[in-house]
Amino acid sequence: MHRFFQISELVELLCSHLEVERPTEWETTKNPELAALARTSSVFFSHTIPLIWSSVTLENLLRGCLPADSFDYAVIPMREFLLKVLRPLRDEDFERILSTHHTSNSFPLPLAVSIFPPVFRLAVDGSSWFSRNKLPNLRGICWEHFHNEFPYIEDFLFPELTMINIPYLSLGDLDYPYSLANRCPQLRDVTFPTDNLPHEFEGAVEQMNSAVSACLRGLHFLETLVVHELDHEAFRHVSRIPSLRSLRVDKIPSSILTHHQPLFPSLQTLHLSSQTDQPTRLLERCIDIPLAKFFIFHIRPTPDEAHRLFVAAASGICHTSMRSFSFYCRLEPDPNHQPNHATQSIRASSIRQLFCFANMTSVIIHLVTGVDLDDDTVEAMARSWRRVERLELQAQFGNPAPRASVGCLRAFVKYCPNLVGLYMTFDARVIPPSLDESPIIQKSLESLIVATSPIEVESAQSIAEFMAGVFPSLKDEWERAYPNFRGWREVKSLLLRM
Repeated sequence: MHRFFQISELVELLCSHLEVERPTEWETTKNPELAALARTSSVFFSHTIPLIWSSVTLENLLRGCLPADSFDYAVIPMREFLLKVLRPLRDEDFERILSTHHTSNSFPLPLAVSIFPPVFRLAVDGSSWFSRNKLPNLRGICWEHFHNEFPYIEDFLFPELTMINIPYLSLGDLDYPYSLANRCPQLRDVTFPTDNLPHEFEGAVEQMNSAVSACLRGLHFLETLVVHELDHEAFRHVSRIPSLRSLRVDKIPSSILTHHQPLFPSLQTLHLSSQTDQPTRLLERCIDIPLAKFFIFHIRPTPDEAHRLFVAAASGICHTSMRSFSFYCRLEPDPNHQPNHATQSIRASSIRQLFCFANMTSVIIHLVTGVDLDDDTVEAMARSWRRVERLELQAQFGNPAPRASVGCLRAFVKYCPNLVGLYMTFDARVIPPSLDESPIIQKSLESLIVATSPIEVESAQSIAEFMAGVFPSLKDEWERAYPNFRGWREVKSLLLRM
């Protein structure tokens, strides 16, 4: 056997490329490639079996392993089958599940778990199987359903659990979060998401914040945390956990006290949402956080607020570790008020604060009025971010009069050989001069979204020749080129014929 297969890390990486996404509650996902690989050799078996089981939901497990006379299906709206229990379940009914599940480290439960109360009631109350066997290899639970069915999770909260995912909507008015840290002290991956939460449940979310914060203050081995809001003491505790690698929080405390111990000593991914300056104040109190990925969502920042945030990021984040920077803002369009690009665009001096992150591969800045760039700033940007693969500088309302010219694209040709996707507004009404020397070619760029970049139809031929000369791999990504669609449509047509 080749020496490659003697290195377990490489074998695990090889198997992971065959992994498929986890199924939804009404879909069945099969892994024929992984299953075949598991049967090939014992070298692959231990690495493929956990991947296979990670895509098996509780419903599919029951459908595949319970005796045929114990359940039936019924069709309901928005779902193909509803599992119905036909008789009381006995210990022997679960023996096949236990023997089949013995190698699994994760036991993901389906999203529509509301169809399973009969199964859980009979399994937990009418059989001693769960209480006796306790699924010894269970390490993770993804539990999403209505809170009035929530008590059944108590039978799965084992001390060995390392991962738990429970949306706020499922927490309801239970008081168990206060004791979760004591029942599952080894938790490393904790997710309490509020994505797509109905408006009528916002009051319940507020009631659960104190319980969730109390729970997190008792966990000391967290590596990944997704939570809606933390109180001051919980945030202080989380910021000191040496193993924390990823944090997503919608609201951080209004007061962040300075203390001597460094904040987030090992944090690599940070996702913040805010309508205030709290993220900026947080970064101003940090020193060399080893972030690799930073995402922030802000509601309509002013140019001064954006500048202060970028300055704080440059001072609080390690310059060599940053790989991905994403800054989004959102503003609902007002037909009676159009933004003033001259006064509301992010200044070029602000974006220059980020040039210290020389190893970035992805930069996404989606703002209301965009970034006010000139050719010199674009040149410095390309020279600073030589490893960038994706660059998006998007304005929600467009920029009708950009100062950067189409000639500035040469900077990406010269300095950014790995750039694949570019979203940028520039002035294409001035034809870039021809170079005497042989032009440098950038072969990686495949997508160029020009948005509201102004162009004259008469100059389409020259622009197309320029694009084809420096970006030979460029594809037809001009659909969002409005209101100058006619000129860019002509450029696209010419490129397809070149």
